[in-house]
Amino acid sequence: MEMNDNLQKSGKAYDISVEDDFVFLRIRPGNTIDADLILSMLADLYSYEAYQSETEGGLWIFCGCHVDLKYEDLKKIRDFIDAKYDPNWSHKYTAFVVDRDTQYGFARMYDTMADRLPTVVKIFREEQPARDWLRSKAGKTVSSSS
Repeated sequence: MEMNDNLQKSGKAYDISVEDDFVFLRIRPGNTIDADLILSMLADLYSYEAYQSETEGGLWIFCGCHVDLKYEDLKKIRDFIDAKYDPNWSHKYTAFVVDRDTQYGFARMYDTMADRLPTVVKIFREEQPARDWLRSKAGKTVSSSS
């Protein structure tokens, strides 16, 4: 299953693909992570039936990006997910991969705020351990990145 053709539109700051029953979101290095970007990514994801019924987890790669988020932005993101995410969807696990302390800090704050949401979030500093964790949760093989 492949969502790349539908989601890699000109001007997007991120790429989304489906591989081995997982959705991979990679914000292109050098971009700024802000509430508008995250909400745009989530809206794109939630609009695809494959995300709703055929993926078990997600790998979000934030490496090489700058963070411009405030506490209020994290609440807005959490509330968007709370309102739009259907707990009957198959997507239950999300791994964040970060390479900067500010990214890690905001990911931890989000994880704490989002504990009531129906997905499990775990934060990693490297991609392979995140893939291994997703694999362990779903009993699937998650390919190594190219």
